[in-house]
Formats: sequence, C-alpha cells, structure tokens
Amino acid sequence: MMNVLGIIAHYLHWHYTRAFGEIFGLWRNILWFMKEFFSFGLLLRTFFAPWKRLKDTGSGGIGGFFEGLIITTIMRIIGMGMRAIVLVVGAVFMAGAFLGGVIFIGLWPVLPLLVLITGIFGVWAIIKHT
Repeated sequence: MMNVLGIIAHYLHWHYTRAFGEIFGLWRNILWFMKEFFSFGLLLRTFFAPWKRLKDTGSGGIGGFFEGLIITTIMRIIGMGMRAIVLVVGAVFMAGAFLGGVIFIGLWPVLPLLVLITGIFGVWAIIKHT
C-alpha cells in the first residue's frame, strides 16, 4: 500500500510541475511548426508577386508592352488569390492548434480528478449491475 501511495505522490508531483513545462514546450513547437509549414512570413512578403514568377515582357512595341502588362497583372492576381487561400487555411489551422492548446492546458489540472471520478463510477456501475 505504501508503494502505491508513493507512486501516486510522484505522479501528482510530476503532473503539476514538470509536465506543465513539457506541455508548453510541445505547444510552442506545434505552433512554430505551423508557422513554418504555412510560410506566413514568405507568403506575406511575396503577396503581390506573380504566381510562380510567371510574367510576360511582351514582344516589343506598344502592343507588346500592354500585352505583357495584362499577363503580368493577371499572374499577380492569381498569385494573390492562391497566397490568400493558403494564408486563410494556415490561419484556421493555427487558430485550431492555439485553441486546442488552451483547452488542453485548461483541462490538464483536473485530469487526475476526472480519472478518479470515472474510476469510481465504473466500479459503481459494475457493482450495481451484478
């Protein structure tokens, strides 16, 4: 019995001290990964750049100039649209990871109590149905 109490005491000490630091570190790494995976900085810096760097310099003369201007403008609009989609999707995933971390960290202190309560209800349900 003494050994079980010692294990429980060590677990609770870990749960309320060291584990919080490890959870924050993990959460920070997940958010950093999402920021790098969706390349928010690069997408914002190149937001107005042509899609896949496609542009037309024209074939010469005034007609070629306007032809190149129109194609480059279209490629920039396509690039802005694609980057905007990736930025929105990335922001949704980032917000989900942030909110998930907040919920998890909020629930972490009560998890041992939830385990105890569900264990008691489980034993009660077994006794009641036998």
